[in-house]
Amino acid sequence: GIVGNNGSGKTTLLKLVAGLYPPTHGTLEVKGDVTLLSGLGVGMVGQLSVRENIFLYGALYGILRRQLEQQIVEILEWAQLEKFEHAKFQTLSSGMRSRLAFSIARYAASAIHLQDEALTAGDKDFAQKCYRYYESIREGERTFLIAAHDLDFVERFCARTLWLAHGRQLAFGDTAHVLQEYRRYH
Repeated sequence: GIVGNNGSGKTTLLKLVAGLYPPTHGTLEVKGDVTLLSGLGVGMVGQLSVRENIFLYGALYGILRRQLEQQIVEILEWAQLEKFEHAKFQTLSSGMRSRLAFSIARYAASAIHLQDEALTAGDKDFAQKCYRYYESIREGERTFLIAAHDLDFVERFCARTLWLAHGRQLAFGDTAHVLQEYRRYH
C-alpha cells in the first residue's frame, strides 16, 4: 500500500514504476510486466457500446480479444451491466463505468498491478465486491502496489505500506506499524 496526503507523490511513484516517467535521480528496477489502473474508465469511448468498450479497454490492458470474448458474460455480470451490453457507454453513470472498468481490469495478466485509488469511484456495494475480489486473489502470484486514502482497505489487504509526504518516504514496512504512525499525525 502507498498512503499520504494529496500531493504526497503516490501517483507520481506509480507512474515511475509504470515507466511513464523517467526517474530524475537514481535508478528504478521493475521485475515483471506492469499494468497501471489509474482513473477507472480512462480510454473508453462514449460513442461506442459497452460491448465495444470491453474489447477496447481490455486491449489497453493487454487482454487478448479471444479471452474477452470468452469472459464477456462474466464481465457484464460482475459489473451488473448485463442489460447494457449494447448501450452507448456515454449513457452509463460514473458508478456503472467504474464497475465495468474494474470488471475488465481483473483479467489483466501482468505480474505487477499498480492501482491509483481504484475503489474511490464506486458505491459501498461496489467497494465490498472489490474487497471480495482482493480477498480471493490475496495469496496469488501477482504483486499489487496500491495508492489509497482508504486506510481500512490498506490495513486489510496490504502486507507492507509506504507513507509518502512531499515525495519523501516517512515510513515503510509492516502495514500495522506504518498506519499506526500515519494515524498519529492525521
